[in-house]
Amino acid sequence: MPSVIKFSVRGIPIGQGAISSSFRNGHSWQRHTNQKTLYPWRDLVGKVAQKYSSSPLWDGPLAMTLDFGLAWPKSALKGPCVCHDQISVHKLKDGSRSFCKRQGCGCKGYVPSDFPAKFPDLDHLVRAIGDSLKGIIYKDDAQIVSLAAHKRYSTEPGVKVEVKRLW
Repeated sequence: MPSVIKFSVRGIPIGQGAISSSFRNGHSWQRHTNQKTLYPWRDLVGKVAQKYSSSPLWDGPLAMTLDFGLAWPKSALKGPCVCHDQISVHKLKDGSRSFCKRQGCGCKGYVPSDFPAKFPDLDHLVRAIGDSLKGIIYKDDAQIVSLAAHKRYSTEPGVKVEVKRLW
């Protein structure tokens, strides 16, 4: 039985949004505010995970590592040009962008950060993956006792998942 499962899923990562509640005809209804995009993403992650899962479901403590690749924004470059070095790059106060001071550079001054410090929230992305793997790799996402997660811009959006048994 494997002690580590690794796989990648290509697609635009969707974070698990808030739950909205309503009361109609004497019944309480709950749904995710972004369920039209969330559910297909979770289904895709689950289908890929099934190819790597083992039977029976894992129990006990688990460690999970997630590396999210988000699509570059249309307004940004697809990465810094080759002329950039530590001397020619200035970080802004928010840390999310830097400007090239070298004349004649093809980047026209704007160099986006590799790390998107904006929507979607990393914790929402993690929750979506945790719920997607529940009942496929492990019994419950409460078994995850160690978690490392990162989000960055990538030319190939998706997520790299690693789940490791700790005993």
